[in-house]
Amino acid sequence: MMGHRIGIIENSAGLKQYLQDVRAILKSGGQILFTVLDVVPASKSEGTLQFQQANLVGPFFNMSRFKADTLKNEAAAANWQCEFIYRQDDNNYLARLRLSETL
Repeated sequence: MMGHRIGIIENSAGLKQYLQDVRAILKSGGQILFTVLDVVPASKSEGTLQFQQANLVGPFFNMSRFKADTLKNEAAAANWQCEFIYRQDDNNYLARLRLSETL
């Protein structure tokens, strides 16, 4: 997920499901890179976004904001190791996740 924001996962349950599902397709020694940016949605409600390009408009969707410690705890509970490659603060960071067995 290089260059993709983790918020697209929508919520904590989605993160748990994602970490479980991606385990099956991740190559041995592979990693996941997540960016987390604190964005202010200009949409109908807090945490709800909508993509728009020219005259194409997508549906509204929930956007989660995972705090750094929340991601680290959720990852550990799912047997992943979380390393912060860059961390401006608790809401803006780049994280690397690897399966704990591969370290």
